[in-house]
Amino acid sequence: MRDPVELAAAYLEVPSVTGDEAALARLVGEHLDAAGLRVEVVAGCVVARNHGGDSSATLLVGHLDTVPGELPVAVDELVLRGRGAVDMKAGLAVAVALACSEPSVPVTVVAYPGEEGPITGNGLAHLVAERPELLAGARGVLLEPTGGFLELGCQGVVRATLRLRGRRAHVARAWMGRNAIDRVGEALGTLRALERREPQIGPVRYREAIEVVGVRGGVAWNVVPDLVEIDVSYRFAPDLDAARARQRLEEAVRPVMDDGDDLEVAEAVPGAVSDLGRFGALRSGAFGVRAKLGWTDVAQLVAAGVPAVNFGPGDPELAHTDQEMVEVAEVRHVAQALWRWLHA
Repeated sequence: MRDPVELAAAYLEVPSVTGDEAALARLVGEHLDAAGLRVEVVAGCVVARNHGGDSSATLLVGHLDTVPGELPVAVDELVLRGRGAVDMKAGLAVAVALACSEPSVPVTVVAYPGEEGPITGNGLAHLVAERPELLAGARGVLLEPTGGFLELGCQGVVRATLRLRGRRAHVARAWMGRNAIDRVGEALGTLRALERREPQIGPVRYREAIEVVGVRGGVAWNVVPDLVEIDVSYRFAPDLDAARARQRLEEAVRPVMDDGDDLEVAEAVPGAVSDLGRFGALRSGAFGVRAKLGWTDVAQLVAAGVPAVNFGPGDPELAHTDQEMVEVAEVRHVAQALWRWLHA
């Protein structure tokens, strides 16, 4: 098998912050093309196949982009360091290494831009919309960092802003107004009281999160504020669809809302449930099985009809941090586990 560590080191040397992935896409495409795969570029996605459209193909999927913040690249016998080492250039390198090593089974590699930004710029979403036939396959692995664990499905996401109104007045005559910021406490208490569900789905348990991630208000030092905005992030278990999760949040805040208040939902994206039966042989090569806490593009693969799981090198708790690093041994372990699974 081609050495995934060597590829990961090369990819770390090419900056690829969201919106600036073209150079890395070219390098990945060159590696796959040199190995004899059929390479196409669609909506910024590099798609490479060793087959002509086999519906039994295995999809190996990873994103090209990283979050901003340059980090020095350092590679030695033990670790790879640099921006994107964990999320997810090591996983992308594993996918490319496997496909370049002449597997005896049909494989499709998808390397896509825009994962770290809003869903409107997600390259995989555009690929699904424009060329869904390129994603035909019997199973898929998203090589997001999982620390070598097999992580099933993913949570859905609701992002919303609760706007509570008041009435302006001069602070010297505050009784003539209504301070919108005074209403924050009741809203926070209501959100805090909302049950964080922990449903068991198959062999794993999901844990929901509902967090206030931003509060904005105030006009000037001498003005009673007439508006406060509360940003809420709800990560919901995949036994709920997006509509039901949205409804659950709306019902929770309704008791604190008065005429003129509103809840604006900016995004409601469903999660996904993984069919572990399709990946039983991979389980033996993983360090364990657990639920994916967070949203990943496994949801898009499952929605496109491809059963999928998350499995890749790197500690997800180091993703996006200035301590981003991945162990060389873990990169090779994940690559070998996938190689054995592909040929099982």
